[in-house]
Amino acid sequence: MATVKAYDTAAGRRYRVRYRTPQGKQTDKRGFTTKKAAEAWANNVEVDKLKGIYVSPSAGKTTVVEMYEQWKPTKLNLAPSSLRRYELTWEGQIAPEWRDVKVADLTATSIEVWLAKLVAQPLSPTTVKKAHQLLSMLLDLAVRDYRIQSNPAKGLTLPRIEESEPTFLTSQQVIALSTYAKHGKLTVLILGFCGLRWGEMAALKVHRWDEKRRRLRIVEQVTEIDGKLTWGPVKNHQARSVSVPRFVADEINLAIATKDPVDLVCPAAGGGVMRNKNARRDWFDDAVTESNVPKITPHDLRHSAASIGIAAGANLKGIQTMLGHKTATMTLDLYGHLFDDHLDDVADKIDAAVLATSGVTRLDSKRA
Repeated sequence: MATVKAYDTAAGRRYRVRYRTPQGKQTDKRGFTTKKAAEAWANNVEVDKLKGIYVSPSAGKTTVVEMYEQWKPTKLNLAPSSLRRYELTWEGQIAPEWRDVKVADLTATSIEVWLAKLVAQPLSPTTVKKAHQLLSMLLDLAVRDYRIQSNPAKGLTLPRIEESEPTFLTSQQVIALSTYAKHGKLTVLILGFCGLRWGEMAALKVHRWDEKRRRLRIVEQVTEIDGKLTWGPVKNHQARSVSVPRFVADEINLAIATKDPVDLVCPAAGGGVMRNKNARRDWFDDAVTESNVPKITPHDLRHSAASIGIAAGANLKGIQTMLGHKTATMTLDLYGHLFDDHLDDVADKIDAAVLATSGVTRLDSKRA
């Protein structure tokens, strides 16, 4: 239990609380002007220790930059591109405001004022949300390490992110685009009918192609970060096999006929990895214009592959596997409305099956 003792100073009598931390270390807190105030503080300490929320008076002196430097090396599970996005968020939005501020000095109000300043710059709602997310993660770590009792960034109102509807191409539009894509024909077909991410397509090597089963094994991706290529596992480490339509398989076989197993399936025109920005400049954007399809980005071809698969009758699990989503919920969040479009078709097929087995053209709806 804590004890309270008086001591004399030049300014008069003061009181000191001696107590043990949850780790058993004896320490004290000085400077109370009344015994009652010292006893109240001591009682609160004992209650916090019992609740498991005790925070040392000196712990909150840790600065936000110190929390960031502690947090960053632990993110070994992040893809290099994701880590780089966090670094840019730290450098651009968080460090200028909070770098040398003590974590105990952050309040919900001060964070709300900061968020309002970001919105007023103006920054996009997505950028503001990412800045808040990173700061909140740092403060969560401070709570976990008993530097502060609670996270003041929790429960704040963030700017609404308006979700834009993806552009979906039909199968015929994807084929039309591929005919104008020049060197990128196979790239368009793989993206538009197999649903790969750009980095997964760019990293595909010949030995990942199973001709007999018409399967692509997706186990790695390549991303461009600050102009440099970085190779790594696929997003969420969700390696998968993707089924390839026969007409796309024929194009793959034709493209790799003279290649070695370690060669890229879809290299750049001059060799090496096909980079997204270069491809858009060299052929993709021109192909979009010349083929007269809706204005899209390469990532929209991934959305199109999902839409085409759903329209062809693929089930939710099949679409999830093709896209490499971690959960079916993620797939439903993005494409659930496309499944809704086929509910009438399901009902019509059930209706036809029941009527066919009943031997009549219409079931008698009258009660017996």
